[in-house]
Amino acid sequence: METIYNKILKNLELSKKYESSVYFSIIIPVYNTEKYLKRCLDSVLNQSFKDLEVIIVNDCSPGNCEEIISSYKDNRIKYIKNEQNLGSAWSRINGLSYSKGKYVHFIDSDDMVVEECYIKIKKYLKNKYEVLCFNGYNFFDDHIDEPKYHVVSDNKIYGKMAAFDDMFFTDNPLRTLWARVFKRDIAIEGAQYMPKDYTCVADDWIFNLFILFHAKSYRSVSDMFYYYYQDNPNAITAIVENKREHNINFNKLNRNIKQAYISYNSVVEFLKLKKVWNIYRNSWMLYIIRDLKYSFIEPFKNFDGYFDYIYNEDKSKYLEESLEYFNSNISNLNVLNFVYNNLIEASGTFEKKLFKYMLISKSYKIYKAITRIRNYPQALFNISITKTNEYRRMYIRFLFFKLTLKLKPKK
Repeated sequence: METIYNKILKNLELSKKYESSVYFSIIIPVYNTEKYLKRCLDSVLNQSFKDLEVIIVNDCSPGNCEEIISSYKDNRIKYIKNEQNLGSAWSRINGLSYSKGKYVHFIDSDDMVVEECYIKIKKYLKNKYEVLCFNGYNFFDDHIDEPKYHVVSDNKIYGKMAAFDDMFFTDNPLRTLWARVFKRDIAIEGAQYMPKDYTCVADDWIFNLFILFHAKSYRSVSDMFYYYYQDNPNAITAIVENKREHNINFNKLNRNIKQAYISYNSVVEFLKLKKVWNIYRNSWMLYIIRDLKYSFIEPFKNFDGYFDYIYNEDKSKYLEESLEYFNSNISNLNVLNFVYNNLIEASGTFEKKLFKYMLISKSYKIYKAITRIRNYPQALFNISITKTNEYRRMYIRFLFFKLTLKLKPKK
């Protein structure tokens, strides 16, 4: 019996024959985000750059997605409804199978893009880069922040697997799909390796890896082109549902752990299939340690304090959440802490292997520095300044050394 995933992959294979009829395909999956959908669509459709299509993928959302879409009289919109709830990853891939853009941009339906961003993105791409990476703001209901991690302007990478290596060996912090625009053909190539299962945890990250493996030309710029919304309590992966009050959803926690291992294992299978597992295995273990910390350990570092807080504030809620927590499928977060701490300890026992990894990493950084100098001499010594509404940063680069200074904003 043919699965829905194989059916989508067949359509994806057929889509390789599509002629590019627009420059950008903007792909937006929707599930329980109707409250924010119009805001998202308006940010795209109101761009002065018009050579684009907007593909909305309704992932069997319980809201009024169809009604919102029908209120738009814009022939650039394509509306697709999944046969069953597939999760964010396969909703994006389903949308990709209908796309006809030269480049694709995956955005989330509770986020927004910055005004006039696609004009600037096209200018940066120059029809010569397969991937463009950029920055985005953290967007809250009452304020906007610039994120801790910031992409440096004009980092240009060439060569097979070079962009993939850059993500592995330099610990590129921007693993989200929205931070990159991809040439459609390499996005299609990468999509074929996604796990054929409901996938919604770490799916941005692994989809990025699978696509970047096939990229031969890559560029990053420091511009802020995206608003990443942080206050959506219905976000599929939000286990801490309210970042101010630390409300916790234990069912999501249990599901997300299982989902994470589906994603982790798919990368292992991919690396083995491509016969590069021995090169990346130690780096991959470090990746998983960092991911466990970010996704599951950090949100609960004040976990005991949370229960003390609700005990003092709301006794009935304390009883309800305590029972739910201790009766959950994974029993408690001590399991996660055990795995996390033992992975850290294990990573220290592979000193010889990690030394080999460090040699590869250092060699790659030197190679990248030489490539930069060869491709554009200003990389030998370069000073650049980026700015936002709140502050500015100065980047001073000499060979492969980089110094970042935070400057006061101009008044």
